[in-house]
Amino acid sequence: MTTGLRSGVSFCEVGDRLIFLDIRADRYFGLGASAERAFRRAMAELPVDKDDPPTARLLERGILVDRAPFAPRACPAPAAASESLLDLDRPSVAMHSLLGACCGLARARFALRWTGLASALDWVRAPGEQEPAVTGAFDRLPEVAAAFDLSARLMRSHDQCLARSIAIMRRLASLGVGAELVIGVRLRPFAAHCWVQQGPRLVSDRVDQVRSYTPILVL
Repeated sequence: MTTGLRSGVSFCEVGDRLIFLDIRADRYFGLGASAERAFRRAMAELPVDKDDPPTARLLERGILVDRAPFAPRACPAPAAASESLLDLDRPSVAMHSLLGACCGLARARFALRWTGLASALDWVRAPGEQEPAVTGAFDRLPEVAAAFDLSARLMRSHDQCLARSIAIMRRLASLGVGAELVIGVRLRPFAAHCWVQQGPRLVSDRVDQVRSYTPILVL
């Protein structure tokens, strides 16, 4: 057992800084210089002095926990995005697909607003939600991507990347198609973005839109 990261907190390294996401509190944060040095000692599995003030504060704040099975580990990166479904020739989008995308986005917004980030993400990864892949499911991915892209013209899309990604994940799960929801961050200035990808293929974004972000959470 060692000093590890509290469940519900993830982090990544951007440049020379560590950036954290507390899913339960729905917030991003960084550490001061002394606290970051103490945290890096835990990452390196070096001896941790729990009476050291920076370490003690990390434990008191619940960022680090004692007697954890693993030392803190940065978020593993997904496959490097190399192409986007949005760059393919746009397929025709059936009206029911467009309405389904709009309804899915509305439900995701509701979940985020009224249940919070942690519950909304649990909604994405709920056990038993993904069915076996339906016939032709992978051939339908371009239409799914196009339907959600088109829905942005009908519904307010500014700052809605998280809700859209949750809705897309739910739609893909209903088709039996596995995918990853990725939240990434960047600095100077700080910004966060969320997208969906299936292996190296982006479903909800173009490659240029995500390449400047470092993944901090991958589901």
